[in-house]
Amino acid sequence: MNEVLSRVCAAFAAAMMVAACGGEGSPSPASPSSSQPARVALSGIVREAGTKRALPGARLVVTSGPDAGAAAVADGDGAFVFPSLSAGPIDLEGRKPGYLAAKFTSASVRPDVVVDVALYAIPPRDAAGVPATARCNDTSWSWSQAPARGCAARGGVATAYVRAR
Repeated sequence: MNEVLSRVCAAFAAAMMVAACGGEGSPSPASPSSSQPARVALSGIVREAGTKRALPGARLVVTSGPDAGAAAVADGDGAFVFPSLSAGPIDLEGRKPGYLAAKFTSASVRPDVVVDVALYAIPPRDAAGVPATARCNDTSWSWSQAPARGCAARGGVATAYVRAR
């Protein structure tokens, strides 16, 4: 966990340093009379809801605001960074195959904000087409009608799923 946070902080610091120093690909500092909006980095970690394990390769996309279309991909530790976004509210979407999309509306983009993105795994179905009832802490699935019992030997229940009737 500390290693992941260190990587996120390092990426954030590097992005801010490049922007502050006028590095290649960064906007040059605005003059006091400029009407350009402030640019800030937005970082975070993508995890599976329940198990809290990192989800490398998850894709995050800004879906509204002046930076709509900007994208970032979570690294091997689930960490991501948008190095330069306009300050203010945005809509953000996180996706990974096998998981439900996470949508954030009016997420705040300002200095020192870290976004924790939780994606819910889509329960698999058994041979009869019945969906799993729980995700266990060891990342296995249970079809037991009593999820706590079904996951007892597998570290307990991470996420229980309710069947639609």
